[in-house]
Amino acid sequence: MKWILLVYFFVVGPTGGWLEIQRVPYESRFDCQQAEENFNLNPDKPETLMARCKEFSHKG
Repeated sequence: MKWILLVYFFVVGPTGGWLEIQRVPYESRFDCQQAEENFNLNPDKPETLMARCKEFSHKG
């Protein structure tokens, strides 16, 4: 399985919430989790950006 680091941006307002703005593929869960931890510990804009890893299976 491959993994994807999903990056979210928080939008304020009545229709706001966490919006996905970027996907970065990784070959392993470990690599993705390392990137997630690094991103969340050093965000450019705390409280408005967040990253989460997700398992990705491409069916085609």
